[in-house]
Amino acid sequence: MLKNIKPEKSLAFSVYLFAVAAPVSIVLAQIAAGLVILSGIACMASRSEKVGLPLWGSTLMPSFLALVLLSSVFSHDLLAAIPQLKKSWVMICFFPMVAFSSTFSSRRLIDLLILGTGIASLLGLFRFITGAVERAAPFSGGYTTMALFEAAMMPFAIAFFAEERSSKRWFYLSAGVVMAAGLIFSGTRAGWFAAIVGILIVGTFLNKKRTAIGLLIAVVLLAAIPQSRGLISERFRVDKEGGITSGRASLYMASLEPISHLPFLGYGPGSFRRLVSVSILEETGDPGIQSWHSTPLEVLIESGPLALILFLGLALRPLLMCWRNRANAPGDGIFWMAILSSLVCLYLAGLTTNLLRDFMLLSLLTIIWSVSVGGSGRLAQSDKRFGH
Repeated sequence: MLKNIKPEKSLAFSVYLFAVAAPVSIVLAQIAAGLVILSGIACMASRSEKVGLPLWGSTLMPSFLALVLLSSVFSHDLLAAIPQLKKSWVMICFFPMVAFSSTFSSRRLIDLLILGTGIASLLGLFRFITGAVERAAPFSGGYTTMALFEAAMMPFAIAFFAEERSSKRWFYLSAGVVMAAGLIFSGTRAGWFAAIVGILIVGTFLNKKRTAIGLLIAVVLLAAIPQSRGLISERFRVDKEGGITSGRASLYMASLEPISHLPFLGYGPGSFRRLVSVSILEETGDPGIQSWHSTPLEVLIESGPLALILFLGLALRPLLMCWRNRANAPGDGIFWMAILSSLVCLYLAGLTTNLLRDFMLLSLLTIIWSVSVGGSGRLAQSDKRFGH
């Protein structure tokens, strides 16, 4: 019976499972990502024609992954680099998801991401309300992971709610409310700021007046609820250990020394503890931290300047594609603006946290990149078909 299952259907199932699992469970997301890669190999083996990828994706992505691997091999401590390598492999899912994007629905994929994020938010809220955790967080991943999923998915929920005319729009409304509540009680400032910017981008595109009124109502509600007001006040205290930046200012200043002597391949993944003194760690108020708390900074220090250039190319190209596609797509282009808003959310949050050290967040980034690039490819083919 299994022999009768077509590779394309297997890939579609794996991609959908990957989307719904990424916000909920690390283990399930790892299994799903592995299935995506294996199904992609099966799809490639079953096709006689050549499978094409966009030039930037077929060069930047493998080049970046190769530099991460090389910086690990040539670092002073390969064992310290292994944890990062055990996460970076998920980016390989980008290739089958783009090459065979016609085998699955991008809209359904995003719907499942919203569903998974809503489930994670409900779990986080349940644990927070019952007193199991001080800040809303699900069982798999932490509050920061959940918050950034919520921030990235809220622009989609808002855009799809505004666009949908069937009863399904209430799914997007319910998911948006649950994700907003989870985000607030996660106490994650990077998530708060990223979500506000993302909502402003997609909201301005939809309706400026309604967006302004909606944000005003949200601020009033947050100020009126004692729990949320108290949590927000606590997160912006200046007299706590590490100060208002939670030690990030000390880390960023400390990074200037290793950067001044930066090797071409960097110091290797997992080099943070070798490069930061105990006194700096004590200044942050969290001596157990393992990261520079900035994605670009960490890529630069761990894998070198060329790796950072490649990563920035990977990050910026989808934004440009979304901006271009919003004008060329059928309808009003809201799908592309939602993707753009979601990516902006992740990139802003990534300035103060390392997205690449979190398997779940790296999965989310890989999925959204794949949707933006794969969808662009289908749009270009459609334009050629109709002579545009």
